[in-house]
Amino acid sequence: TENSKDCEGYAVGYTQAGEWMEYTVLVKSDDEYTIKANVATPFETSGIQIYVDDTAVTEEMTIPQIDTAWNVYKEIELGNVALESGEHVLKILVTGSYVNIDWLYLSSSNDKDGLKSVSKSSESVLKKKIQTLRVGGKTLFVNQNGKKFDLLGVQIQ
Repeated sequence: TENSKDCEGYAVGYTQAGEWMEYTVLVKSDDEYTIKANVATPFETSGIQIYVDDTAVTEEMTIPQIDTAWNVYKEIELGNVALESGEHVLKILVTGSYVNIDWLYLSSSNDKDGLKSVSKSSESVLKKKIQTLRVGGKTLFVNQNGKKFDLLGVQIQ
């Protein structure tokens, strides 16, 4: 696909509607942030919604079919959110099953590094120091090179 981005490490996969992940993030400055994600899905019914401090900051977004394969990722824009500096809880809610999430990234015109969630570098979700990671609903898996891992990094058969 013309705009596809390879998975940049681990991806959260096998997602089911109703599952969620939360991360504690530290916002450096008051600003308007653009939310982007690198995702893959062969379906037209997958979706996610983003919350900050238990308040929805995006609408439920149906992810368009990226490709017929699970390993073709595309960077998509989810919207914008005004954030105040300080600690916040960022929640990714799966609203439509079977979306693979490589990373979620918040950036502003004043912050070149942005806020990195799932992963946006050679760091993986499993190696990244995250103060809080909670999973709701059924079990989420991390997929790397066709192998399944639980969120503790233990390979699943």
